[in-house]
Amino acid sequence: MHIAAGNAGSYFFILYLQTMKCRLLGFILFIFSTIQAQIVLTPDGRNAQTDRQLNDSILERGRSQRPADSLKIFNPGIGDYNFFTQNLPKSQIDTALNINSFYKQNVYRRDLFAYQQFPNWGQTLNPLIPTQSHGNLNLLPTGKSWMYIPQDEVKYYDVKTPLTEFVLENGVKEGQYLATTFSHNIHSRWNYAINYNYLKSQGNYLNSLSNNSSLIFSTHYNTPNRRYKIQSSFASHDFNNQENSGLTAESLNDFIQNNPNFNNRERMYVNSYYGQSKFDERRFHFAHKFGVFSFSKPIEIDSLEITTNSDSDDYPIYLKHELNYKHQAFEYNEWREDSYYASPVISDRRYNRKKYDVVENRVSLGYQWSNRLNLEAGILHQMLKLSYDSAYVLPRIHIPQDAKENRFGLQAKLLFDWRDDIQFNAKAQYTRGESFGNELFLQADAQIILWNDYLLRGGLKMESAYPNLHYYMNQSFYEDFNFYNPNFKNTSIQKLFAEISSHRLGLKLLASLINQSNRVYIGADFLPKQTDAAMNYFQMGAEKQFSFRNFGIDVKAQYQKVLQNADLMPIPDIIARSTIYYDLRAFKDHAHIQTGLTAHYFSAFNSREFFPILNEFYILQDDLQRKIGNYPQIDAFFNMKVDRMRIYLRGLNLNSIFQKGDYFSTPLQPARDFKIQIGIHWFLLS
Repeated sequence: MHIAAGNAGSYFFILYLQTMKCRLLGFILFIFSTIQAQIVLTPDGRNAQTDRQLNDSILERGRSQRPADSLKIFNPGIGDYNFFTQNLPKSQIDTALNINSFYKQNVYRRDLFAYQQFPNWGQTLNPLIPTQSHGNLNLLPTGKSWMYIPQDEVKYYDVKTPLTEFVLENGVKEGQYLATTFSHNIHSRWNYAINYNYLKSQGNYLNSLSNNSSLIFSTHYNTPNRRYKIQSSFASHDFNNQENSGLTAESLNDFIQNNPNFNNRERMYVNSYYGQSKFDERRFHFAHKFGVFSFSKPIEIDSLEITTNSDSDDYPIYLKHELNYKHQAFEYNEWREDSYYASPVISDRRYNRKKYDVVENRVSLGYQWSNRLNLEAGILHQMLKLSYDSAYVLPRIHIPQDAKENRFGLQAKLLFDWRDDIQFNAKAQYTRGESFGNELFLQADAQIILWNDYLLRGGLKMESAYPNLHYYMNQSFYEDFNFYNPNFKNTSIQKLFAEISSHRLGLKLLASLINQSNRVYIGADFLPKQTDAAMNYFQMGAEKQFSFRNFGIDVKAQYQKVLQNADLMPIPDIIARSTIYYDLRAFKDHAHIQTGLTAHYFSAFNSREFFPILNEFYILQDDLQRKIGNYPQIDAFFNMKVDRMRIYLRGLNLNSIFQKGDYFSTPLQPARDFKIQIGIHWFLLS
């Protein structure tokens, strides 16, 4: 065979391609056969991947009996992807499709049973239950607290292979919500995780844009013998909201009458067109523990088989140090002249910003015996500073530039797990200070498992603390909204609670009795006030799940009553929610589907209104009060899970399509109109 010289290069190039094609095809066949070889069959010949557990979507891939071999194949299961928090033990991630996960599929990542939503995502929620303090001294206002992730809710992970989590929701009118988490074990003793949340939602009404974001980095490490451990995290929050202060009286009337000229909500008039509020925080946490005494020979642990977060018994006595730094800032501004508030304006620059910085050190000595007993006690020191750029000197009031304080205190906690059916928890803290007074916190609860099914839990909580720092002092370009309250007393709260639940019966009963004294509230003049009168209120509730074949019903109801000074804390007497759904497995068990209706209801009451300048709720004057509630909000949903992806399709507030416009979030803020909501929650395990 003769080949021309000019075609020799082409011939050998084609021959080379054919050879590479055969090799590539062989490689693909090898990979395919390898994947097929890892499909585990059950004894009856079915694919084990279709043998799903009902309560979780992560497949427990069976580890079949294999003869000894030098090559070990690791198949991760549900127990290999875990997380824990500062105060809670290790738990497995949950990818199951159920009603409880459906309730939490929203931008706030919480069950909204006890809250009334505002018309746009990312705005404040109107609490339908008595509100309490946000914990220790801080600057976090109520209006910015719903998407905030506190330090004790930061998650630390332990995963055998990299974990990625996505949560996606569409915004109101325009925008979206995205939350993503990536976690990776560098090795069995060192993990890091990055969590990012972003929301941008325009809203249907003028000047109601939400633009919120948060970034959290967490890591934990322990030495091979687990004598020294580190946990650390960094958090950044930025919450930005345009504030329209609700609709004008004319537009409220058009809304109630369902005026067709205003079906486009942007045509409605709002009270404020230029108001904006912002809260930002930078927070750093570093905690480390060192085993002081060893009662047995240390054992080096460096294996992927470690799946618990319990401390080793080798060093039961340990020394712990914790450092926390936090910088918070809250601001309110109007980028153009606004005329809603009647107060005189005392500055050409319509902008005010307050800042809060705290450095905290905690040192404690602890003793831990397996998972049964943990006792810890120590001391703490806090350096606080609440500040503005300069002092305010007005004819009726002088507001200092800053307030500083050094606080010292004691802390203790106890965990006692007697056998597997009785557990007791307690923690206490006491700090002393001059500017913000002495602070006391005590919480104790116990739980008992009866007859292997009934869980009885009860406890008490006592707290005496200075109110939120928003109430201490405020500088505003509105003259009437400036105040300085160094003489406010501590707000005291005593709470008793009890609950009993049965997994077999799908039933939970709960009750609580709360006493609060020296409550601080915002009056109709937009200024904080403190009442000397005590407020008593109680709550009773029940949850019940019914199932019949493929149908399920989930019911939750709560009755509550403020017994004294109810006008200072208006809440509805009844809150209820009922969900009826159809549950099925489809496509040869590859998909799990739930579809049904949810109705949420609360009785009518005189709600408070939202005050954007402080981002807190205030009591309306009598002529502006309006009852809200006594309106069932009905949502339809179709939820589906395929592998580890959950897809949520919802029609929100269906009955707003054909009913009168009497659905409100607050007296001046309508609730959300009918909306198609799409959400995705997806776990990727690699």
